[in-house]
Amino acid sequence: MNDAGARLFLRRDVADAVFAQLSPGSYPDEDTLPWERAERRRAQKTLARAALVCRALSEPALDVLWRVVDDIVHLISTLPSYVKSAKLSTAGEAYYTFNRDITPEEWVRFQSLAIRVHELRVTSDANWDNSTWIILSRWCPRGPLCPRLKRLLNFHISSYVSGPAKMMLMSPNLQHIQLSMRGLEKSPPEVSDLILGELQPVFQRVESLSIDLQSGKDDPPRAVEFWQLAHLRSLRVLHKVKLTPDLLRSLTTFPSLCSLSLNIQEIDLGESEDTKLELSSGFPELRDLGVGGKLADIANFLENTSPPELESLTITISQNIVDDLSVDDRRRQLDSVYSKFPRSLHRLTVIIENGSVSDPDLIPSAADLIEPLHWLPSLRRLTFRADIYIPIKDADLRALEGLWPDLTGFEFTFTKRGLDKMDEDSISWTDSIPAVPTVIAFAKAHPQLRRLTLPYVDLASVPGISEVPMLNHGLDLLTIHFLKPKLSLHRLGLAVDRLFPHLDLLENLGDCKRRGDELNAFLFALQAGRRGAHRDV
Repeated sequence: MNDAGARLFLRRDVADAVFAQLSPGSYPDEDTLPWERAERRRAQKTLARAALVCRALSEPALDVLWRVVDDIVHLISTLPSYVKSAKLSTAGEAYYTFNRDITPEEWVRFQSLAIRVHELRVTSDANWDNSTWIILSRWCPRGPLCPRLKRLLNFHISSYVSGPAKMMLMSPNLQHIQLSMRGLEKSPPEVSDLILGELQPVFQRVESLSIDLQSGKDDPPRAVEFWQLAHLRSLRVLHKVKLTPDLLRSLTTFPSLCSLSLNIQEIDLGESEDTKLELSSGFPELRDLGVGGKLADIANFLENTSPPELESLTITISQNIVDDLSVDDRRRQLDSVYSKFPRSLHRLTVIIENGSVSDPDLIPSAADLIEPLHWLPSLRRLTFRADIYIPIKDADLRALEGLWPDLTGFEFTFTKRGLDKMDEDSISWTDSIPAVPTVIAFAKAHPQLRRLTLPYVDLASVPGISEVPMLNHGLDLLTIHFLKPKLSLHRLGLAVDRLFPHLDLLENLGDCKRRGDELNAFLFALQAGRRGAHRDV
């Protein structure tokens, strides 16, 4: 770069524009691909290095770097007296505490960073001493700690000692808050009431709200009239709620509500046809819906609300559909739910929780879950997750070859709880599990597919390498959890690399808990050799 170029780069408006291109963006969600996470970390490191170059670059680089803080510990740790303790947290992780008071000079430096923060993620209280918030509140008695904060994520209040002090995070600019008070089950109810009283003005002005207010195992959640917050664009209620006609009628009239998630404890809409007519004409702007509860309650909700332009739907079945329902009742209730899906649906996620099995013969098949969806015309992403082992057969995958040509994601997998219970010995390898030629045909039929998750494939079905097409498919993410023990992964790895040469394999390669992880490590080695990555070392 010549002198003129260097001087141009030192102009604040130019530096701001350049560093804005390096912005890491919001905290990653479950849809974020590994390469996107890696690029985000690389951008953060580049901004940190740029801030050390000279004073002219330091300010604009720090503005972008500290705009999104992934962990509040990163922010508080800029205070030299906030250090790792010798002891570990209850989860065996690092534990932080102040080893002395903060000096005025240190506080000024801290404020210069805190004022830059627009998005902040708060990790568990288990990682730090309660005195952290008490000390900070002495230096910030009138708050807010981060005056420009707009998004507060993962905000857990789990201690009656630190809870009130955490109100210093309530910025007047807050637009989005994720609040959980589930950890207060051992605290007096007055603590919850005090905190919620402080939060009421915040609820009245945010655009997006996620709340989990269950304060004890058997206690009802503290009262927050979320159905009165008609200004919201997004609402997620994680604790169980009883849906009444008045509550639902209020929600359906929210003029700008685009995203809604409810966890139904009970739904009672009465017999009034007028009420049902009112509800069915609501939710004019709703595009994303999540509904949890029993199958009958989910069906009742969908039947009576019928969002007209719904694009994304997540249903969480929190019911033992194996032991609590007969096969006929389960099929009837599933069909009742599925029949209420709108034709506009592009994305569907079905989660089955609270599963236990006394008779494996009663477990639903993948066909029971998938076949009733064949009538949906425009699905682009389909996900199933279950606590229990639900087998998917080769024929189930073959049946999808002619459906949904614009499909970008298909995932048939387990919840985290279900996956933790499973291993290779849990699989019935004698079943007709998906064969590799079927996976090839499925990928050919869905050229836009970017995510594919299967619990297993048949290692014995891998064709000879000369029979595997150079598909050059654009698949980004392939997850296969389990592979039959004692059979080599070599042929499968070569076939997958030939089919899907652009797989994203950047994370957790050293953490091989299952044979599927071993396959990923082998694929990464093949990619590195094919791309000449060894030459960059």
